[in-house]
Parts: sequence; C-alpha cells; structure tokens
Amino acid sequence: MIEKTDRELIELAAKAAGLKITRYTASGVPLVNIGNIPCPWDPLTNDGDALRLAVLLKMEVRIFNGSSCAEPSDGNKVCLDGDCPFKTTRRVIVQAAVHQYLHLINHQEN
Repeated sequence: MIEKTDRELIELAAKAAGLKITRYTASGVPLVNIGNIPCPWDPLTNDGDALRLAVLLKMEVRIFNGSSCAEPSDGNKVCLDGDCPFKTTRRVIVQAAVHQYLHLINHQEN
C-alpha cells in the first residue's frame, strides 16, 4: 500500500487520469475542469469518480470475500481488505492509479 495522505492520493490519481486539480473548495473538495466547468472530483468518496478513473486507466476491478483488487493496464495489481466493500473498492482504484502513475514517472526518470 502507498503511504500518502488522502489529498496526495487524489492529486496523484488525477495526474494519472490526465486531470488537473485547479483548486479546492472551502470544505477541501478538489475541483477539476471538465471542459471549462470546474467540477468536484473525489474518487475516494464518490463512486462515479472512482468508476471513471478505473475506465480511463483501463483497470480490471474485482471484489471478493472482503477484498477488492484493481489492476490497471500496466499489470501491477493492488489489493486491499476492508469492512465496507464500496469504500475499499474506491480506495483500491485510487491506489492502483497512483501506483501506475508513480511507476510511469520512475521509468521516465531512468
């Protein structure tokens, strides 16, 4: 598991999806521009945002026996266990996106 704050995870997941967080609301919700319209984007709490992230990164997502796994197109599978399958699945999608992004950045630097 990647040791980052939720905010760091969301920022890196946005980069992985090719989105740019333009600012944060007063309550801390990140905004991304869709077209020229600022839209809230938080795949850790919003099922739709998590699904869009998984689709953009061509992830295979599996849920079974209290575990959720996400495997982006780079083949690096991430699995997490949790009490709430919805929360766990959103988090594993974000973790897999961040893992893929960091893997890509590390390979570009070498």
